[in-house]
Amino acid sequence: MAFKQIEGDFKEQYRRVYDYANELLRSNPGSTVKVHVEPNEDTPIFKRLYVCLKACKDNFVSCRPIIGLDGCFLK
Repeated sequence: MAFKQIEGDFKEQYRRVYDYANELLRSNPGSTVKVHVEPNEDTPIFKRLYVCLKACKDNFVSCRPIIGLDGCFLK
């Protein structure tokens, strides 16, 4: 009971995942946030969350292109 009061109910935290996604979009304009849930009869079931911040997107474009080779023989 004490742990639930301190940490909160995990089901309630998963219900608020859309609030978290909206807060990320509000505080980081231009970012991408996608929430994937599985439909269920009473409440949707959380599957995954994708987050790409605008700063990461902008800096990834400026990366230098590289060619990577593994240890196989080239003919």
